[in-house]
Amino acid sequence: MAVVDAKLEKGESIAMENQRGITVLKWKDKRDVLVLSTKHSNGKRTVLKKGRAIKKPKIILAYNEAKSSVDMSDQMTSYSSPLRKTVKWYKKLAVELILNTALVNVWIMYKENKNTNQSIVQFRRQLVEYLVDSGVDKENCEQQERPKRMKHELLKKEGPVAKLRRFCVGCYKENVKTHGSKVARNKTKKVVTYCKNCPGAIYYCLQCFNKSHRYL
Repeated sequence: MAVVDAKLEKGESIAMENQRGITVLKWKDKRDVLVLSTKHSNGKRTVLKKGRAIKKPKIILAYNEAKSSVDMSDQMTSYSSPLRKTVKWYKKLAVELILNTALVNVWIMYKENKNTNQSIVQFRRQLVEYLVDSGVDKENCEQQERPKRMKHELLKKEGPVAKLRRFCVGCYKENVKTHGSKVARNKTKKVVTYCKNCPGAIYYCLQCFNKSHRYL
């Protein structure tokens, strides 16, 4: 391509525009600079550099201006950044957009509105303090005591075993499901162990007690 392969002296430029309005431009500064644009053609503008007037392509000037804004935004977001190395890439993207880019935009608008020179770090800290305080009712904030969990224990009835034995409720229910109530009465074992905190002090064997109290 003629533009890409062109040999230029410092300060020279060459450009071509296709039928779709895309301009490709090559400009020689310290090194070759190659750019594409759908906005600018091969126009030039006179600027001052180190006290002397030089002509630069408008494409290059527009790029430098936009780049400086991006660099400034990157610099602002780098101060007290919430990003961490261990965060996964998609989380980094969300954090960057919400807690960095959006925050810098809000900070700029805040400075213009309030006519203040508050730094981005101070603004970030002030915003965090406001968000934390807005979710707390300081006057009526009372720490509620969590209800104590009732401790279930398997205890043994004291006294004559023959008189105290009862069907294990867990075993009886399983046997009723499998064999019916008549067979269950003969098949279910009797125990003297019970849970004192279950309503009615239910009798359980150790296996059924553990099974029924698994999520308590």
